Amino acid sequence: MSYKNKINEIPEGFTLQMAIMDALPVIFFTIGISLVALNFKSLIFFIGSFLIITAGLLKVLWKFIIALHKKNIRILNKQLRYLMPTGFLLIILSIFIYPDKSKFDLILPAILKMPQLLCFIITLIGMILMSVFAKVLDKNDAKANWIEQTTNLIAQFCFMLGLIFIYK
Repeated sequence: MSYKNKINEIPEGFTLQMAIMDALPVIFFTIGISLVALNFKSLIFFIGSFLIITAGLLKVLWKFIIALHKKNIRILNKQLRYLMPTGFLLIILSIFIYPDKSKFDLILPAILKMPQLLCFIITLIGMILMSVFAKVLDKNDAKANWIEQTTNLIAQFCFMLGLIFIYK
């Protein structure tokens, strides 16, 4: 099979259930990051969050199109490697240039309390695993996608839960 044909092939095993499950971490992240954005009023933070959420939604759309229409619109998946790091970079930058540093003095003790600390530790482990998976797992393999999605689902749920505990 030529390289061009391999690029355009439809990944097998990408089901509607997979696409739906892939949407859940995006929803969890959106809820969690919105709690932060409402308390940390920064345009750069908002733009970074928007890019990350958009990247997640486009990847979910990619899986829905594969599952429902059997078409592989690769850019919907490939964009993830550009939008997501740019979004995280903007979020980090916004923290360093935010004028009211006293908010950070309040948030660190809240992060270090239980049960949110446990939630954020699980999130961190999940994100490390996702980084490893990005290097070693085949993006077109359904089993690899289920492993990634389950890990991301748990990590983003814990991220959201940790932030809910902080901002309750």
